[in-house]
Amino acid sequence: MTSGGRKLEHFWFIATVGLFLLAAVLINPIRETPLIDDWAYALTVKHLLDSGEFRIHEFLSANMPVQAYYGALFCVAGGYGFAMLRLSTLVMSIVGLFAFYGLAREHRVSRRTAALLVLVLAGSPLYLQFSFNFMTNVPFITATLVALFCYTRALRRYSLWLVFAGSVAAAAALGIRVFGVALIAAIGIMMILDRDRFRHVLFYVLALTLPVLAAAWQLFAGSANANWGAVYATAQMQRHFAQPGEVASEFIWRPMAIATCVALFAYPPVVAAIVDLLRRARSNGKTSIVVGLLCFWLFGSLLFGALVMGKSWLMPLLPWQTHIISQFGIVPQLVVTIVSYTGGVALTWICVRHYVRGLKKRTPLRVWLLNANYGFAFAINLVFFQLGDVYLIKFIPFVAIMIAMNARHTLRRLHLPLYGLGVVIFVMSALWTWNILVWFEGHWVEAEKLRQSGIHPSNIACERMTNNALWVGYHQVQDFTDSVDPTKLTDNEDFWIRWNRGRRDQAEYWITIKPPNDSGDVINTREIYSLRHGGYVTIYTLRRRMPSP
Repeated sequence: MTSGGRKLEHFWFIATVGLFLLAAVLINPIRETPLIDDWAYALTVKHLLDSGEFRIHEFLSANMPVQAYYGALFCVAGGYGFAMLRLSTLVMSIVGLFAFYGLAREHRVSRRTAALLVLVLAGSPLYLQFSFNFMTNVPFITATLVALFCYTRALRRYSLWLVFAGSVAAAAALGIRVFGVALIAAIGIMMILDRDRFRHVLFYVLALTLPVLAAAWQLFAGSANANWGAVYATAQMQRHFAQPGEVASEFIWRPMAIATCVALFAYPPVVAAIVDLLRRARSNGKTSIVVGLLCFWLFGSLLFGALVMGKSWLMPLLPWQTHIISQFGIVPQLVVTIVSYTGGVALTWICVRHYVRGLKKRTPLRVWLLNANYGFAFAINLVFFQLGDVYLIKFIPFVAIMIAMNARHTLRRLHLPLYGLGVVIFVMSALWTWNILVWFEGHWVEAEKLRQSGIHPSNIACERMTNNALWVGYHQVQDFTDSVDPTKLTDNEDFWIRWNRGRRDQAEYWITIKPPNDSGDVINTREIYSLRHGGYVTIYTLRRRMPSP
């Protein structure tokens, strides 16, 4: 290849990273507001900074000492606050993109295609959104990708230093989420399949020592010092597995629900999988039969979910962040559902084909490492039925690389239109992420002004329940965990609905977007732009006229 050709190959990755950095600047992570549940992770860091002791917050079930100490480093440099913690996640996100690019290259994916895959991960709505909060999702994905990259390159070079680096990253992943045990299982599978395993014993000792120690510590910490959140999560799992019918139903419905959602999150390469599947189906009768069976499986399992389990057959199938799809009306929701179902069939086909081919022929150890890690991760997602859509982001790198390995020529031929589609999705995701931050920041800042003026946090509330949950959670959740037995709760609605609404209704000061009426006096106003409302929205700080006791 000429020097000009090499520069053009590098151009795509540089352009992708540049696009992400530009979006990060425009979105602006320096905003003092929590998002989702990251207020609980932030309080864990605050306790660490104030006392020097790591103690997981009572509301959390994820034990994340690595992320707590990592976030604390940023706070030591820039002061404690949501902005610095958000910045720490953003740095991890960028590291994750580089690690993913390197991992794709180790799997013989061309530079141009690898850049497309990085764009798919960077622009996936939930990955981009969670790059701007202090949840564990993106740091865990980054640590996993760094571990896989180091292990994979170490296999090629037989570098013990790279193995050690991979071991550190794998231990870090386990120090963020216990689900990092999938890496240990994957290395074990790789060791079993390695014909020279005894000659490579030092390699595997180095690869396994730190993550095994991290997993043992997680097990000990979780059993010896279980907090409120861990007890609640354990009780939920015990209640679930005590009902065999419910467990069986989840195992019937969840695999295709996961495939359908992941297909939506990684759609540009999934389009290549759809094109490749249609081409093969036209020329191969066996492929057509397999496609028919997969369609039957997908529609059958999702129909079972709708009729027997009471699940929705329209997207979103899994709860939490993608609920926004249902807010745009039935027509857009139906379009997204058709697109996702089509992608789910193609993704399932290429996944089955990928694993079957791996069993039939001698597969390189690097591929077994990748396959085993995400195979065990998939099994974890089946068992832990509480996991919603955000826990599927980690599958995007695997899906992207798997499609690149099995539909290489289609991806190469469709590179420009797929890259263009990736840019469009990225821009939409960036706008969504920006608007989420603007929305929650507007409410939080107004509430914080009241608190700093001397008003007690319990006397301040946001009229919108999602906004109020952040305020109540950060300032009053200890009252909830001290007064409620976690083993008695059947779901978390007791906090999000009963407790949240009760604290809101008792507050004298409200932050609301509803125009004021005779119920109170306006103290302050703030205008923000809302994509959902199609223009500027006024946030009112209202002192309510409370009924006489």
